[in-house]
Parts: sequence; structure tokens; C-alpha cells
Amino acid sequence: MNWNTLLQQLADQGGEFRLGEIHGHLCGRLVGGHVLVGSSGQRIVENLLNIQSGESPELIGQMVDLMQQSYRQLETSTFGFELLLPDDDWALASRLESLADWCNGFLEGLGHTLAASELSKDAEMREILVDLAEIGNLSLEVDESNENEAYYTELYEYVRVAVMNLYALFRASAQDEAEDAPERH
Repeated sequence: MNWNTLLQQLADQGGEFRLGEIHGHLCGRLVGGHVLVGSSGQRIVENLLNIQSGESPELIGQMVDLMQQSYRQLETSTFGFELLLPDDDWALASRLESLADWCNGFLEGLGHTLAASELSKDAEMREILVDLAEIGNLSLEVDESNENEAYYTELYEYVRVAVMNLYALFRASAQDEAEDAPERH
């Protein structure tokens, strides 16, 4: 999905939408085990964007496609998951703001799932969640410099890998619980 295209569609919808936060929220729900396909995915997008059922079908379709693309990326073990953020043509401050929004949205979306409490039981996972919260509170006043560009790239990669790790660990934990559960007859 293209950042600029989706941003324009959201702007056409009206209201104050932060695309990074929206994508982060949806990914948080995916990491937390929500299956966001079909009508359930559509309802989540409609609620998130405060859109009445049946309104803006093109935008809703694009956002559902985005969720499915993110899910497929998380499911592959090739580290192909990508955050939906502005590209390098945007000012560094705008990209950092979108990354902070993405992290805040991710934590909010994860909080809507049962995984949040499960993940917070593990010390390593708690540390990642704290790191994401700190990135969500970044100071956005930065100079355009090679050093700050490198810092942004490191943050982006950290968040990307952290999300894939959270996804894998939650899935492994859920699988272990399912295997340990007594059989029902």
C-alpha cells in the first residue's frame, strides 16, 4: 500500500487521521491474535475511522487490504514485515512523528487483545513494550542530518523486528497453551 494514496483517501474522508497510528493499531490487533478479515475486519476499520457501515467502501476496502497484507507479512518468516510510514522524501521530523504515532497505535491496538497481559508476563516482552512506549514519546524536533537519519533507520528497524518478535512469541505461547489444554470429548 502507498502512504500518499491512503493519506489522501483519509483526508478526503475528513477528520483528523494519523495513518501511522491507524496502521500501528491494526498491527497491534494482529499481533494480539485478532483475525481481521471479512466483516469483523471491516467493522474494526469502520470503528477506528468512525465511519458508518456502508460509507466509504473504497477506503474501507483499502484498509482491509492493508490489514491482510500486514498479516501475510507477519506470517512469513522472511522478515518481510514493513511499517506503513512516509518514505524518505518526507522530512525527518514527519517520519519520526509517524513512527511515534505507529508505536502508540500499536500499543493501543495490542491493548484491545488478550495478548497484552500475556506478553507483559515475559521480561523480554515487557522490555520491548516499554521501548515501544518510549519511541511513542520521542521528541520530534530534530535537525536533518546524516546522524539523525541513521538514528531514524535504527529505530525503524528496531520497531519492525520487535513487532515480528512479539508476533512470533505470542503465537508460540498460544500454541503451547493449546497443546497443554486438556482434551475435550
